[in-house]
Amino acid sequence: MKKVLVIGFENYDERMYPHTFEVLKTLEEQCELTYFGGDDRGFGKFMLGMMQNPLATRPIVYCKQYWGEMRRARQVERGLSRLMRKTYDTVLTIDHTALNLAARYLQRDSRLIFWSLDYFSQDHLWMQSRWIRQVIEQNQKVVQKCSAIVIQDANRAAVLDSILMSHDIPKFLLPVSINSNAKSTLAAAQRQTRILASPIKLMQLGTIHPVRSSDKLLNAYQKMDGSIDLILHGHISIEIAKAMDKSGRKPMVVGVCNTLKEMRENIDKADIGIIAVSEKSLNSYFFSRASGQLVEFLRLGIPSIVVGSLELGRFVQENGCGVSISDFPQLEWAVQTIKEGYNVYALHSLELFCRAFNFESYRENLIRLVLEHNISNANA
Repeated sequence: MKKVLVIGFENYDERMYPHTFEVLKTLEEQCELTYFGGDDRGFGKFMLGMMQNPLATRPIVYCKQYWGEMRRARQVERGLSRLMRKTYDTVLTIDHTALNLAARYLQRDSRLIFWSLDYFSQDHLWMQSRWIRQVIEQNQKVVQKCSAIVIQDANRAAVLDSILMSHDIPKFLLPVSINSNAKSTLAAAQRQTRILASPIKLMQLGTIHPVRSSDKLLNAYQKMDGSIDLILHGHISIEIAKAMDKSGRKPMVVGVCNTLKEMRENIDKADIGIIAVSEKSLNSYFFSRASGQLVEFLRLGIPSIVVGSLELGRFVQENGCGVSISDFPQLEWAVQTIKEGYNVYALHSLELFCRAFNFESYRENLIRLVLEHNISNANA
């Protein structure tokens, strides 16, 4: 049985990003898979804090946190170096930090694959960090060791190539895709004949944060009539929690679930999904095949409203599975538009999922890429 090492920086459990979790579970059934990683959100918060010049405002707190993160980083690197003394047929690295570390200790007989879920374009906030810029510069060299890059679509591949100079490395295009089952297919089919009754349940899914325009959504909800209920499902940021405390009309809050089954049962309670992106960097522009929120809604035949994201909004409208608006004053109009044609929107949502986002369509080619190093099915 082939040996595969996967390096990422999330905990490998059902609270992981669902797309990543389902892909790794599939590979685990086909090979001897070792996962190296852990929860890296603390480091992410630390990096965001560095953008605000903490030396000027909280020098003692910053220095303690800095040295704590550096000690943790050294411990991670030592653990990885010991692990990579073994020989693996394939080393699959998830995003930039994992690629940077793995390339240092890669054995000659191991094949390296870079799985890009995200990237840092020049206009991204994190590129203000000298450390991030150094990682990107180093990865421009180490990415040449890769036999293939896995990324969501050709547009995002082009952006990544402009960052890493990786134009000559074959690309395997894997949208954010998940598995369906009999229960999800039945739920999607039932929406095609459902008559929406008030209140219509509007759901935002994932990290509930100002970067997802959750603050603007909450403000808009205060002005809506009682025909619409808002559900916020996911991790509630401190900023949004404080805003909800001060708001008159409270949305329903569903926290982070421990299992995919529980999460998807909660998503099934929505009539319409809402996806909003406030960040305007190139990182968040090409989003149509990289949105975990969209694919979860499509799987259950739930139509979506996209706010302020041109490429994703155009994709949703062109496929007839939702409505795109530029800002929140148009939200009630968008809800009413979907309500009037709900069954057709629901049908098109399921059709788009089956056509573009069902992981089963990519499963065999991905297994061949990772285990057999067969890149003939990759998109050069």
